[in-house]
Amino acid sequence: MNYHFYQLSKKFARFILLSLLTISIFFISSGIAFGQEIQVNTPTVSVPEGGSTAVGTLTVQLTADPLGDLVVTGQWNSGDTDIQTNPNPWIYTFSSSDWNVPQEVTLDAAEDADLIDGTATIQFSGTGLTPVNVTATEEDN
Repeated sequence: MNYHFYQLSKKFARFILLSLLTISIFFISSGIAFGQEIQVNTPTVSVPEGGSTAVGTLTVQLTADPLGDLVVTGQWNSGDTDIQTNPNPWIYTFSSSDWNVPQEVTLDAAEDADLIDGTATIQFSGTGLTPVNVTATEEDN
């Protein structure tokens, strides 16, 4: 009985090793590092109506070297359509040389007739990455 258990253990160990190797090859060939995530400096931001966010208000970077080029896109996802990225959509290609350098994102809030502080969700995404949302609130004037 011990012999059969030993044989099964060896087969299982080979299966696990081959599975991990396959996953590793997938991530390396797709240019996505293990644990790669989109990182924003804040989950919420205020945007003055008729204006733009101040420099440094919203930045985006990656948490690990992407092992090549990795395109991240940011754009309006839901809520008040007066709040948008500028340019729209915001697109940046991160590389091995700048993945950890915060990239500036500008949000604009168009003038509107209402007196309501609208909110919008701005979503940042990239191939193989979990999207990250930022809630933008329009400061009505």
